Amino acid sequence: MRVRQALNYAVNRQAIVASLLGGLVEPASQPAVRTAVGFVPELKPYPYDPAKAKALLKEAGYENGFDFMLEFAGGQLANDTAIMQQIAADLSLVGVRMEVRSITFPQLVKNMTQGGWKGLALNTDFSTAPSLDLMRAFIRHSCGWIAAWYCDPSIEPTIAAAQKSFDV
Repeated sequence: MRVRQALNYAVNRQAIVASLLGGLVEPASQPAVRTAVGFVPELKPYPYDPAKAKALLKEAGYENGFDFMLEFAGGQLANDTAIMQQIAADLSLVGVRMEVRSITFPQLVKNMTQGGWKGLALNTDFSTAPSLDLMRAFIRHSCGWIAAWYCDPSIEPTIAAAQKSFDV
């Protein structure tokens, strides 16, 4: 958990929005757009705090950072390749070295439906479309997905209960 938090504190979302997205969007606080069922308006984006990121990495045993590879199919969204490169640059300032490896969109789809990810990270949307229901994202990014790339069995009962609830 500390590593995930550290990576979030290490990325300067506001600078990305200002310089690469023309200030036309707000930094994300969660994997849902405001109009999606399940959006929580009280959640705020992680602030940019590289010192806190370094402290969390040290607590987690990664004082010297670490290396990992992100698989990425660019060209789907405005400036997406530049955004990934900026994220890699931000992470490097706290000692984390992220290699951005380009893959084709068909390879992305294959990896998502059949498995085969080569990297430790991937870039994909959270797919609340077409229903704008955040539960689609929880299915796609959990043990319940056909080719799960992340599976934490301890959270599955919570996901199952949420799927059966009519309480937003």
